[in-house]
Amino acid sequence: MIVMMFFTEPEEDTVTVTIPSLNTNLTIWIAAIVTILLGVFPTPVLDAVASLATFVR
Repeated sequence: MIVMMFFTEPEEDTVTVTIPSLNTNLTIWIAAIVTILLGVFPTPVLDAVASLATFVR
């Protein structure tokens, strides 16, 4: 594997760039926003989860 990766020439010299779709961009933005919110304000989320866990029991 190492020989194939580093010591052989690539078969083609073309580079392809794929533009992400709207769904991909939306998913990335939602995940980033949720990550930032959980990092900055974890207490409201943890309280809501605790209340939900009590309610489900």
